[in-house]
Order: sequence, then structure tokens, then C-alpha cells
Amino acid sequence: MIGPDDDPLFSLGDAPPEEKETAARAVDAANALVRAADGRLNPVELASIARTRFEGFLRRDVLPALAAPPACRRGCAWCCHSGVRASIAEAVSVAVYVLTTKTAAEREEIRRRLDAYVGEASGLTPERRRTFKKPCPFLDGDTCAVYPVRPMICVGFLSPTPEACERAATGSGEVTLTVRGALEQAGFLCYVLARMFGAFGLEAEPVDLAEAVRIILDDTTSVDRWRSGEKVFSEVFISRLTAGTAGQEDDDGRWYDRALPALLEELERRAGPEAAASTRAEFERLRKEGPRAGTPLPTFTPRR
Repeated sequence: MIGPDDDPLFSLGDAPPEEKETAARAVDAANALVRAADGRLNPVELASIARTRFEGFLRRDVLPALAAPPACRRGCAWCCHSGVRASIAEAVSVAVYVLTTKTAAEREEIRRRLDAYVGEASGLTPERRRTFKKPCPFLDGDTCAVYPVRPMICVGFLSPTPEACERAATGSGEVTLTVRGALEQAGFLCYVLARMFGAFGLEAEPVDLAEAVRIILDDTTSVDRWRSGEKVFSEVFISRLTAGTAGQEDDDGRWYDRALPALLEELERRAGPEAAASTRAEFERLRKEGPRAGTPLPTFTPRR
């Protein structure tokens, strides 16, 4: 454990010039998180600190810049009908919350839903899991059963169009709009959380949340084994999930064409023609070019 006045725990190794700025930001964020935890590399504590800082980022930098406020509200859970990717630290945080705050009956019900999810999701690609159209196993009615510790990707999923969210959850060939900047920052902080533990040789890839939590609930020693360097979650890494039925990727590529007219109509009504025009341009770019690849970040290492 390091103290709050000690040298930074993490330092930046070699990185290509075009990546150094982003990589240095990741190292700074990692050092800030570990200092806020007084040097403790506790996954539950660090996930909580990262989530709190992300919520502050949303309030400070994202929400004030929106043309219209997000339509998200208590009781609206249409965005909770998909698979969720998370850092291992976030999955540990969710599992510990279930184990320490839920009754035996509640834990059993969550476990039943986890088993059902895993059974139905088996063989699906990560992209197809994202649009699984099945309730998240942590969804209890229209309420998140792990809301205080939900992953940052869930915190950052803000939408101006609840009607489109509903259609995306219940219909076919539908997507919804999200707030630009929010999910990107959530992904960045998830990466930072992962690399903090990866720097010490621990598994660090993103995982399917439901499957990772199921592993921990099955064997509560799995967290300590992971922290000791054992390979515990490798089978539920997002990168390891097997491809599903043929044609999934082609079908995914047609979402934009099917979703665009209704989404733009709702967005123009809520946020005005300028927001709708800019969104149309981005959808057109996506249709022609595909998503822009994220900048790969080099692994950083603990100071010796």
C-alpha cells in the first residue's frame, strides 16, 4: 500500500508519439484513483471511486452541454435489455453487493436469472449480446437490483428518446440514440480500472458482467484467487466469446438504415433540427465507413 504523499504508483512506459497524450491521461487517472483510495488496490473501493468521479464528469461536462436533457427517469428500464460489458473490478463490486446486501431468497432469484441469461446468451457475439433484447439479470421488475454499484457503462447510457429505447428493447432491427462523450469516458475509465490490476499481472480484459458475477457467486474464493494471479475470468472475456450464427454481423450493419427515420424525428422534436442534422450526418458516416476505431492505449506498469 502506498500513502497519499508517496510517488505515483504507475508510470508510463514506451508509447508511440501519437498515443502518448492519451496514455499519459490513463496513467494520471490510475494514480488519481489509487491516491483517492489511500493506496489500496481494492477492486470494490476503486470501482466505487471511479463511478463517483464519472458521475461528477457527467454533471460537470456532459449534461450542461446537451440541447435537451436526457429522458432517463426512475422506472424506465428499456436500456436494461442487453448484455453488459464491464471491468473485472466492476463485476467484483456487483457480486460483493449481491452477497452482502441481498437476502438468501433475493440471491437465489438473481442466480436463477443469471443462469437463464447465460443459457440464452451462449454462442452470441459481443455485438449481438449488446442488443440481446432480454432483461438484464439484475433487473427486478423495472428497478436495477444493483443500482448503487452498476457499471459505468450503465451510468453513462443516457438517451433523449425513451420511445426509441422501448422499441429497441422489444422490437426488431431498432437502435436508440445515446449521449456522445458519456459512453466514451465510461469506456476510458473501465480501461484504467482494468490496467491498474493488469499492471501487476492480473487478468484485465473486459468481461461479460452477468457471466463474471455468476463465477463469483458460484465460488466466493474466486476473487482472492484472481487477486493472487490465478486465471479465473478468462472464459468470459469479451474477446473470448464465441461467434454466433452466420450472418449476425451483416444483420447488425443494417440497424442504422432501419432505425434512422424514427430516431431523427424524435430527436428533432426534442432537441431541434440542428441536433437532428448532425446526428443524420454521423449515421451516414457510420453506414459508409463503419465505427471509428478507438486509439489503442499501451499497458502501463507499476513503478519499481
